[in-house]
Amino acid sequence: MPCHPTPIRFQRLLLTGAAGGLGRELRTRLKAYCTTLRLSDIADLGSEAPGEELRPARLEDASAMLPLLEGVDAVVHLGGVSTEQPWDPILQANIVGAYNLYEAVRKQGVKRVVFASSNHVTGFYRQDEVVGLRDPARPDGLLTMHVRDNGRGLHRDDRRSPLAFGLKGMTERVRALGGSLRIESAPGGGAVVVVEVHQHRDVAPA
Repeated sequence: MPCHPTPIRFQRLLLTGAAGGLGRELRTRLKAYCTTLRLSDIADLGSEAPGEELRPARLEDASAMLPLLEGVDAVVHLGGVSTEQPWDPILQANIVGAYNLYEAVRKQGVKRVVFASSNHVTGFYRQDEVVGLRDPARPDGLLTMHVRDNGRGLHRDDRRSPLAFGLKGMTERVRALGGSLRIESAPGGGAVVVVEVHQHRDVAPA
């Protein structure tokens, strides 16, 4: 007989990102905690099994979130971009999408949300290590930061100026972290400072 760590049961439970790797694993397991399991993703969800509702939806589509959350008692939110991708799809799914989901949760009066953190937070711990709350974060992945000016742009001579301490200081600090800094600029067309750092160092807990 299966052993469940909680006696809590829900009438309807929503699982976003249900077509992903973790979502597929949880699809059968979460049925023990609800009468109806509502599944959502933009990828193929397969066939609807007894006790399931398939509701494909894009997280970045605010108008799709309100009906998705209708009649839901709790949410397990796994939806979003989980791999290294360009900024725009991450912005839309992981940031705008998360906002849209939580707004729909608020408007529909849903009381419980389980929000899955990225596995990159513990990416540089071994899989056989047990990580506690007091252990430092060891994130992996590529951290990219874009800093834009007011549209003035930078001339090539500006970068070599003896007064360009800001850029020189930024470059030294980024290199000390094992990262890179580049400037994309055109006079009159604005400038963008792009910083890239591979996250692999211990970060002290807050």
